[in-house]
Amino acid sequence: MEANEFAAEFLMPSELFYKECERKKFEPKVIDHLANRFGVSKTAAILKFVKRGNHPVFVVYCKDNKVKWFKKSDDFYHFSHFKMNAAPPTGTVAYEMFSGKKTYTGDESKQDIWKSDWFEMRNEDEPDTRFFEYCLFAKSFNCSMALCKCASSIMRSMRLLQWRDRAPVHST
Repeated sequence: MEANEFAAEFLMPSELFYKECERKKFEPKVIDHLANRFGVSKTAAILKFVKRGNHPVFVVYCKDNKVKWFKKSDDFYHFSHFKMNAAPPTGTVAYEMFSGKKTYTGDESKQDIWKSDWFEMRNEDEPDTRFFEYCLFAKSFNCSMALCKCASSIMRSMRLLQWRDRAPVHST
């Protein structure tokens, strides 16, 4: 793992990588740009984006229609809705691709989904919010990589609330 991280840092230095992301709205074109700019695969760009991108994201890797692993940005708050070695949840783009219903490319590659498609709701009162799922599908390898992001600034509000709730209270 350390060798992979060293190689990623060598090919995509964190400071330069972040500058390439800065002030850019998240969309699949950003991943394409990063992969081209640094001469790496989209997969490598996605994994670096999880660590050093400018938006909180969650990535799920599936092989042979089974969830194998996931990674998330440190600032991505989530409750996963899936089990390892199980099929991707219905309603997700990854599920559609494995079931043969649809493969999205180009401008269609960023699809609207609901938070509850990939993530558990904390309680009955929590609103189901819109998310984006950008899914790469390699049919010849029968694998997918789904990148999920909250569609609004709600995620930032949730992060601020988490930080506020964890901050120590000082009495005077």
